[in-house]
Amino acid sequence: MKWLMAILAKGNKERGEFALVGLMIVIIIVGVLAARALYKPYLPHQSVYTGSKKKAHTSEAIASLGAIKTAENVYYAVNGCYTPDWGKLGMTSDDFAYNQWFLPGCFGLTGSRTDFTAWCNGDNGKKQAKGIYLKLTHDGKLEACTLADIIAAEPTYVL
Repeated sequence: MKWLMAILAKGNKERGEFALVGLMIVIIIVGVLAARALYKPYLPHQSVYTGSKKKAHTSEAIASLGAIKTAENVYYAVNGCYTPDWGKLGMTSDDFAYNQWFLPGCFGLTGSRTDFTAWCNGDNGKKQAKGIYLKLTHDGKLEACTLADIIAAEPTYVL
């Protein structure tokens, strides 16, 4: 680091100028760091940008599952039990109309009076959402699952 400071110090000190060589070195270092940050492999076959898109899609699904959990908690507070019935929750496909990647048919509910599980099946959404499978339980536990888990649970999808 001292060598960099020595190069930067070679400019005209009275006028506060940097040496041209020093300025170019700083620009190169910043450029290399920026390129490394933008194109650092997220997975062996993906860039950070691709991984970030997947995270954004997953965040949209998590937000929608959170809305379902909130509706279930309100229903529980009023009625003393949970329900897998979308109509009783007052939720329709319009509640998911503003989602960019996940269509209303992506979200399903299973459960009984004492618990519920909200499911997200990305395969029912747009192609960018495919492969995103999540479940959110009544106690707030969010976890990834498989398509086989969703099919086995036989959730009721929002209409």
